[in-house]
Amino acid sequence: MSLPLADALRLVDLEPGHIYRERVNGFTVEVRVLADSPATELSEHIMLQPWVDLPFDVLRTLPAHRGPAQLSKPMVLAESDLAPE
Repeated sequence: MSLPLADALRLVDLEPGHIYRERVNGFTVEVRVLADSPATELSEHIMLQPWVDLPFDVLRTLPAHRGPAQLSKPMVLAESDLAPE
């Protein structure tokens, strides 16, 4: 005879805010007891600080151009350049 999980948990004295871990049949089982308060929106828990003081030391300004990158041409070596001297 097996006992349903909900019935087994009713027999245990659980406290809100606690996490219980036990090994059962070779598995680790974790039970988290949540408070009865309603679930809040995630945005209420996230605190963002949008203003950041970045170190700003301008040495020069580089203009940005749209389009494909302008790479230098690859260096072509002759076989004689690769031979040991």
